[in-house]
Amino acid sequence: MSPATSAPLHVAQNITLPVLPQNLTYLLAALGDGDIDIKALAAIVERFPGIAGRLLALANSAWAAPTRPVSYLAGAISLLGMRVVRSASIALAVARPFDPHRCPGFDAMRYWSSAFLVAEGMALLSPHVGAGRDGETYRSAGLLHNLGLLLLADIDPLRTDLSFKAVAANQEIDLISVQRATLGTDYCDIGGQLGTAWRLPAELTVVMRHHREPDYRGAHWHLAACCGVAVAMSTALWRGMAQMADMEGTHGLDIPQSAIDTVFGQMKARQEYTRDLAQALFSG
Repeated sequence: MSPATSAPLHVAQNITLPVLPQNLTYLLAALGDGDIDIKALAAIVERFPGIAGRLLALANSAWAAPTRPVSYLAGAISLLGMRVVRSASIALAVARPFDPHRCPGFDAMRYWSSAFLVAEGMALLSPHVGAGRDGETYRSAGLLHNLGLLLLADIDPLRTDLSFKAVAANQEIDLISVQRATLGTDYCDIGGQLGTAWRLPAELTVVMRHHREPDYRGAHWHLAACCGVAVAMSTALWRGMAQMADMEGTHGLDIPQSAIDTVFGQMKARQEYTRDLAQALFSG
């Protein structure tokens, strides 16, 4: 999959956004279809040779531990499972336009592990907020929620690195506030701008922009609020907390604390899995 060739888009603060990867919205729609079968999904992913190749490599890796070599895409999807294929394909698709390597403080493994873990958390929380059959949208939103961080590490690596260092030195400091002071924007605002410029589905863009705003009550606020809860739980897990603080009623969601505790435990059980998946996909 190659990036589109149209001119880059310009937004506030003279920031230049990368152009939309070709057919990304088409791929997102296919991956978000909970009813699509393996054969149909393989036929779509085959149109994106870079992603198809990485999925085949993942299926043949030590992470997947196949009993025999996997040589065709439908077999790779069957082995990996639809959940992994959806998450990995979206991650590979959106990562391609960015190069965060000039930002010393950007930890690709931490970034993608967190994105995968928040996606897991949102999928687990979705039944508790009445998502119904829309659970895959919640998972996709979780994967993309912090895409603005990847963008800032690419386009403004030195000042973004300073913001990471400030938070690393004092975890009481809020990254949003530091970035607004040092960059004139923050990863949520720039992520929302990116989602709008790329014409991503509105619900995904809302999550990218508003998931750190507990009082947001605009369109698709349940998705943004759910992401806020999942991010809080992911952060707690990364900090080594054994249990989640009382979050009942937070973000305006009617989720009982018992459900929060259950989901937190499920996320904890999947944390190593998300780290290993990030390592398998992005270690190179």
